[in-house]
Amino acid sequence: MSAINSIRKFIASSEYRNLVELGYEIETQFESADSQFDTDSFCDNWECSDDEIVAYLGLSWNSEWVRAIRNYNSEGLLGAFELDRDALFDRALELEQENEDSPYWEHNSKDSVDIDGFYCKTDGSVSGWEFSTLTEDKNEGGINYERAILLANRLYDELPSDYSCDDECSAHVHIKVEGVERHIGSYKLYMLIVDELSKIWAIDDKLPLGVKRRIQRCTHYYAPRSDHTNKYNTVRVHPQGTWEFRLWGNCQNSDDVQACIDATIEAFRNAYSRYFSRDNSLVEKMNELFSHYDNPLWGFRDIATTAMRELSTISEVIAKLSVRA
Repeated sequence: MSAINSIRKFIASSEYRNLVELGYEIETQFESADSQFDTDSFCDNWECSDDEIVAYLGLSWNSEWVRAIRNYNSEGLLGAFELDRDALFDRALELEQENEDSPYWEHNSKDSVDIDGFYCKTDGSVSGWEFSTLTEDKNEGGINYERAILLANRLYDELPSDYSCDDECSAHVHIKVEGVERHIGSYKLYMLIVDELSKIWAIDDKLPLGVKRRIQRCTHYYAPRSDHTNKYNTVRVHPQGTWEFRLWGNCQNSDDVQACIDATIEAFRNAYSRYFSRDNSLVEKMNELFSHYDNPLWGFRDIATTAMRELSTISEVIAKLSVRA
C-alpha cells in the first residue's frame, strides 16, 4: 500500500488509533532533602542574575560554556538565549556532563530508574530523569496505541515517590501513520496541525488543567516558528520521519499522558483530512491578514502564540485581528 493510501485509510477508519506508530518522552523532577533545584521559584522569576543562573545549574564560572556566553553576549547568560530555557540547559549539560567533577554532574549522577519499556536518560532542563518509550525488543522505535497507554500506566505505577512532574516537565509525543517511512506534508500541514491543536486546548475540559497551564507557560520558547523543522517548536518534523508534538507537559499521571496522546492523534488526523481535502481557508486568511509580512508563516507564529497564551482558537484570534484591520 502506498504512503498516500495508508494516510487516507488512517483518516477514514473508525479504528484510526490503531493505525499510527507512537513514541513519547516524559520528563520528571527529582526531589530530595539536599536538592539544590527549585524550578518553580527559579523559572517564575526571570529577573535573576548570572550568579543565580550559574548556581542553579551547578556550573563553574570557569566552565567553557559560561566563558563563551559571557564573552559573546553583554546582556548576560539569560539574554543570550532570549528566555530559551531548554536551549540554555541543553547546552550547559552537553559541556558540563563531560566533567565528572562538576557540581551539576554530581547532582545528576544518581542511579537510573529501571522501568521496563523505557529508556532512562538525563535532560538538562529538569533535575530528574527523562523516560523514553522503547519497542518490545528494546530498540528505539514506534509502538502502537495500546502499548503506549500500557507503558504510561506502568511508568506512574513504578515511578519512585521522590520523582514528580511540574510545569517545567515536558512530554513530547512522536507520531506517524503506520507503514509510512517519511512524513508527508508541508508548511500547510504544519499550520493545519497547530490550528487543530488550538481547537483542542480551547475546550474547557478537553485537557487536564496542568497540561493546559504548561501550554500557556511554554509560549516563549515553544512558540510556533516559521521553520517547522526547528527543535524548539510547538510541533516539528523530526529527522527520523515523525511529527513531534512538543507542547505537552506537566503530566501528573497516566491519564494525563493518555489525554496528550489522544489530542495528538486527533489533531494529526483532522489536519491530514483537511490537507487532502485541499482546504486552503486557513492559508487564505493568513495571506489576506498578513500581506505585509514577507512570509505569512511569521504572522501565523504570532497568532498561534497568542492563542496558546489565551487558550483560544487560532480562528478566534484571526477574527479579532481582522476586525481591527
